Amino acid sequence: MQKKKVSVIIPTLQKNKTILTNLIHSLDKDGAVSEIILINNSCKRFSHPSDKLKVIIFREDCYTYRAIFSFLKNRYFYRKFLRTL
Repeated sequence: MQKKKVSVIIPTLQKNKTILTNLIHSLDKDGAVSEIILINNSCKRFSHPSDKLKVIIFREDCYTYRAIFSFLKNRYFYRKFLRTL
């Protein structure tokens, strides 16, 4: 049986870069995680050597949840979820 893979979405304002870096490092080593999506709502740049990491940058005035849903609306599982409502 094939193991399930998960995507992890992290909305951030980068208040503590050390915790964020350690979290991404831990998720990068986890075999169950296929991608790490960092939704960056701060004006600060962020980089990490993880191949799993995708950074999405929004304007400073964008709210976190609005940013998440604007990203997810193009994803298959979100469209499928909307069809069930």
